[in-house]
Amino acid sequence: MMVWWFFPLAWLLAALALLFPYRHWLLGAWREPCWRRLVVVVESDDWGAGPRAQAEALDALRQVLADLRDRDGRPPVVTLGVVLDSADGEVWRSHREFSPAPLTDTVREAFLRGGDAGLFHLQLHGACHFWPAALVAAAQGDPAVDAWLAAAPEAPTEALPDALQSRWIDGSRLPAGLLPTRTLEAAAEEEARAYLRGLGEPPRVAVPTTFIWGEAAERGWARAGVRVVVTPGRRFDARDSAGRPVGPPRPLFNGQRGAEGILYLVRDLYFEPRRGHRPEGLWEDLGRKRRQRRPALMETHRYNFLDPADRPASLGALRVLFVGVLGRFPEVAFLSPQVMGEILARGDPQWLDGSFRVRLAAWWHRIEGVPGLDRRLRLSGLAWILGPLARHMEGVS
Repeated sequence: MMVWWFFPLAWLLAALALLFPYRHWLLGAWREPCWRRLVVVVESDDWGAGPRAQAEALDALRQVLADLRDRDGRPPVVTLGVVLDSADGEVWRSHREFSPAPLTDTVREAFLRGGDAGLFHLQLHGACHFWPAALVAAAQGDPAVDAWLAAAPEAPTEALPDALQSRWIDGSRLPAGLLPTRTLEAAAEEEARAYLRGLGEPPRVAVPTTFIWGEAAERGWARAGVRVVVTPGRRFDARDSAGRPVGPPRPLFNGQRGAEGILYLVRDLYFEPRRGHRPEGLWEDLGRKRRQRRPALMETHRYNFLDPADRPASLGALRVLFVGVLGRFPEVAFLSPQVMGEILARGDPQWLDGSFRVRLAAWWHRIEGVPGLDRRLRLSGLAWILGPLARHMEGVS
């Protein structure tokens, strides 16, 4: 006679086999810390060396947010991914050689004014928004790249081909992989030390350009003081023959550790007013982040604010975003990624909730929308158990 436990055991084994390909998602989402409050950050990249109009844009950005505060009195957080050098067009035109053109005192002073107001939080984006040797190599056969070098530093790096904007690969040819390990480690450490020399403090947060980087860069950054790396939720370490970023499929999670103990944060929301993004399109995303007990890091770029013709609309949309966040999510906290990293590193119970009921509910909301995994959860029958259980846990005080 068949024993009674055969059927539930067979079901459990079948469910585990069905979910096994997504084990990294399931385990990573469970281990990821749960935040007690929704944390909102706007992350703006590409500031620093380059067009002179940046200083005016930064001052306008600072002024439009200056009067907003969360319930604890903290102003909105706008991070600036800082690029230390562009190219010197005059040297290129005269000698056909690459020479760096550093960020100007005018832009540096605009950084400091926003920092003193608690609005701007600087992050290392790169010594350059390209690998100089790759840029020079590309210019030999591409008139558009040659013209960009001749017009720099007023020419924005956003005008370069995407592959050339990736700092840690040779984007002059495709497919492109990471540069030699020792070269990357040394360059990452040196750019972090150059950041200290130029801005007066070591970088604590790094944001890889175009989100293509490797552990060698992390080791170099860590040796010079970086503690947090902002990621898109996975690692890209190359570009394929079409120029698309590629890398290992394994996901990355908030609070996960990388090389030299560096902490990862995940930035996976987008707010680019020039591309038609509106604040109203983010309310559902922010509500989902709150249910998942995850911070909301929103990506934007300086090109939204540089052109005086576009600037008023982009600034207005950004203000509407923060005003709407304060109205719809009154518990919101404005924390910088550096502070978030410090909270995660010490497991601060004031900000992080480790209770089983909160973790279970958050875990379900984190995995229920993962493409592919959601279907397997339904097929296994686990969705019909975990969903109601998680909702019950949310309602338990």
